[in-house]
Formats: sequence, C-alpha cells, structure tokens
Amino acid sequence: MKTEETNTNGKSKTALKSENVTKEKTSEEKTADLLKAIETQNAGERKILFVPEVIQHPVIEKKPPTFLEIAEKLEKLASLRAKRERLFNNLQQLRSFEIEEGEENDENERGYTDLTIHDSKRQTYTIKNPNTIKAIIEIIIKKSEIAISDVEIQLVNIF
Repeated sequence: MKTEETNTNGKSKTALKSENVTKEKTSEEKTADLLKAIETQNAGERKILFVPEVIQHPVIEKKPPTFLEIAEKLEKLASLRAKRERLFNNLQQLRSFEIEEGEENDENERGYTDLTIHDSKRQTYTIKNPNTIKAIIEIIIKKSEIAISDVEIQLVNIF
C-alpha cells in the first residue's frame, strides 16, 4: 500500500507501508527480547524477572561389580553351561532311538524294544509296547527342549 506524506519543507515523499506480518518467536527469542527491554529501561542494569525451575532427576550410580560378584556369576555360568550340555547330549541320544511300531515284542523277535523304570525303592516296571515307548520318548524330548530353552534364557540373563 502506497501513502504520500509531505515533509516540513513542503516536498512530498512516497512511502511503502507493508502489512504487519507476525512471525512466531521461539522461547529463546522472546527471552532475549525481554532482556533487551529490561536493559534499556534500567540503563544497563539487568534484573532477572524469573528463574526457570530446573527439575533434577536423581542420579543412580551403578557401582562396578566386586570380584566376588564376578566370581559367583562365572561359577553360575559354568554350571548352567554344563547343565545345557548334559541336557543337549541326552536330547541327541533320545532322538537317535529307532523304534519300530507294532505290538509288544518278545526277546526272540528281531525288533526287540523295552523300557524299564526303576524307582527309589528298587522296584522295576518294564514296558514292551513300542507305541507306548515311542510316546514316552516324545514326551521326554519335549520336556528336554523346554529345559534347554530355560537354561539358555538363564545364560542370557546372567549378566
């Protein structure tokens, strides 16, 4: 928008007026403007109008582990590693069994298969049905896999 003004000496001058465009200021710019205004009002003396509240979070310092703690963890690590290896070897052995399906086998037959269970009182129980033996071995394999995965989780979480 153009406007004409006359000077005190009678000459006219043309000036361009621009529309006010407001730009959003950041908080740093607003703070700087406020401090400049205070400086000019107080002839160079700065007054702090507000103090921002500083939130301090508690600092949790983690102490380095002691030698005894490290030794205990290493012992546990060795124990878990040995347990995992033992379970893994048992699992491989169980998977290597070959059991022919069919009826109960006698010792005279070619496909002899039996499973004997001993309890703490030295009593024994023998199963000769290959289907039952195969089902029991599958259960033991699943339990062994679960035990191995539990030990591996403990190994990962030890440190």
